[in-house]
Amino acid sequence: MVQFDAQEIAVIIDGERVALVDSIGYDQSKDHELERSLDPDGTVRIIGTGEYSGSIAIKAVSESIPTLEDLFQNNTEFTLSVSYTESEPRDKSDFIRVALNEWGPADDYEESSMPMYEGSWDATRVEHVN
Repeated sequence: MVQFDAQEIAVIIDGERVALVDSIGYDQSKDHELERSLDPDGTVRIIGTGEYSGSIAIKAVSESIPTLEDLFQNNTEFTLSVSYTESEPRDKSDFIRVALNEWGPADDYEESSMPMYEGSWDATRVEHVN
């Protein structure tokens, strides 16, 4: 699983930026089916179908915790978008039909660090934009 530092990305859930993300990661294994397409404006899209999994950690003082808690408790599917910095080969990844499998306070933080909320998720489709 590839992990991204939150200082270098933006995480958007259903159009709302998640506040105080610490890290996000997802499975980039080669066994997923990928299809490439070229938009009329020259944008390259890589569309993957299959089972994608990932994780997210946010600081315990994030105002986004109630939103994620609602999505988890109600088993609501959502779209999760990750926008990258210029140093990454992709501009953005949109994970579609995402569901949180686990969500709650992390119990493995060090005393000197900020407490976190962590979760794991699955998605059925991803669209990477280059």
